[in-house]
Amino acid sequence: MTALKKLAHPVLDPLFWPPVIDKVGPWTGHIPFAHWLICTMRPRLVVELGVYAGTSYTAFCQAVKSMHLPTRCYGIDTWEGDEHAGYYAENIYNELYTLNDVEFSSFSTLMRMTFDQALPSFEDATIDLLHIDGRHTYDDVKHDFSTWLPKLSDRGVVIFHDTEERKTDFGVWKFWSELKAQYPNFSFLHSHGLGVLCVGAQIAPGVAELASGLSYSQISLVQERFRLLGSMAVSETLKAAAGSEDVVEPIMPASTEISAPLSRRDSILFSSDFLNGKNLEIGPLYRPLILKTEADVIYADHLGTDDIKLKYKSNPEVPLEAIVDVDVVISGQGIARDLSKYGPFSNIVASHVIEHVPDLVGWLSDVSSLLVEGGKICLAVPDKRYTFDIMRRSTCFKDIVDAHREKRWRPSLDVVCDAFRNSSGVTSQQLWSGSIDIHSMEVGHPVGVVNDAIARHMEGNYVDVHCWVFTSFEFCRLIDQTISLFNLPLRQAYFHDTQFGAEEFHYQLEKRTS
Repeated sequence: MTALKKLAHPVLDPLFWPPVIDKVGPWTGHIPFAHWLICTMRPRLVVELGVYAGTSYTAFCQAVKSMHLPTRCYGIDTWEGDEHAGYYAENIYNELYTLNDVEFSSFSTLMRMTFDQALPSFEDATIDLLHIDGRHTYDDVKHDFSTWLPKLSDRGVVIFHDTEERKTDFGVWKFWSELKAQYPNFSFLHSHGLGVLCVGAQIAPGVAELASGLSYSQISLVQERFRLLGSMAVSETLKAAAGSEDVVEPIMPASTEISAPLSRRDSILFSSDFLNGKNLEIGPLYRPLILKTEADVIYADHLGTDDIKLKYKSNPEVPLEAIVDVDVVISGQGIARDLSKYGPFSNIVASHVIEHVPDLVGWLSDVSSLLVEGGKICLAVPDKRYTFDIMRRSTCFKDIVDAHREKRWRPSLDVVCDAFRNSSGVTSQQLWSGSIDIHSMEVGHPVGVVNDAIARHMEGNYVDVHCWVFTSFEFCRLIDQTISLFNLPLRQAYFHDTQFGAEEFHYQLEKRTS
């Protein structure tokens, strides 16, 4: 089949169906995917929690109607609104009810009640597609998922809107990050984010491929093409609303559709009020995240400015002229002792630092002692899947416990050997693109370099390596266990998983109030 015939193939038709609703909303950019999902899954029962004006719900119904599927659809909402979506006027429900009655009443039912009130109306293991888009706090979305999970069939798929939205008390992103570690999934980043979660054992092949059958480069391509299709849906909706095919409108109106990805800096510092508090940045090198010209910040490092420049003198990737002046040199006595007279701090920022500390528990304890109540530890941490650590053994909880029990002030011999023998020269770009076979690439430094590192360690010297190696979700689990076992006054405040093409994830801990 030629490329032109493929473009004209009827299987692509759902991607280009015009939206039913003529108002642009936060979900409009996902309408083409909604059409594709229904046509691919051919679900027997669809339930939506949180319907509002019906952008997503009518997209599901439109696909059911166009494909003549024997599907039943139920949209559940109080149509009263909340603090996230706003509070609705009665015409929101009336207009949707009329549209549903005219176009979809043979298979679609609107249920005006709370999600919990609707639960008894559905038998267990019957829902093939569940869309959760109700209240967006962490506790609310977790409750909705937990209570409705038994209703999902063996073909069950759950989709979550606003997985990329991090304003105010939105918590979908946080719950989504936990679910991704448990189920096959796929994430769209545009239009505030959409998460697709496969919870059943008999997922439709096309959806299963989306969740676990694509290469890194294919994932990026699918995300980008559905973003462009979503842009077209927004444009067509605007034209329909204006009543003219000649109306030229911006493809993505910022007020309704754009949910721009956070910059690296904004993600690391997310929700931290660094402009009004006292800050500490550890290891700023040549690109500090908090500038002295904008905030009260102290720079600390394990070496002074001149020694840092000497260390990186032969490294072409580090511009020596941009290296910032270090205010405090962290000695072997510990960060708490060296920095206590400058604190307490509202925020402590450490980019690519925590993986170097020999005693993780001791470091977290010291750092937390420097924080005010409610203060944040803002971390950027390398993800082993996309760095030269990819072939190294992941850190286990016993490693963390042993290091603290021994009060390590430098990496152990085991860690030094692992770092020099099992790290590689692979780049994050190679790993994301899939251009290299990690199982056949060269691993480890030359024997002479390995032996020299071991000799330096045996002589009592500090050999700087990554003491801790983990994926993003391994890190989250280990930190939770560490906080619990050692009763650290901390809790997770923010987690932003490794984004496509990147090598790090971002994580924040907050000092608990007494």
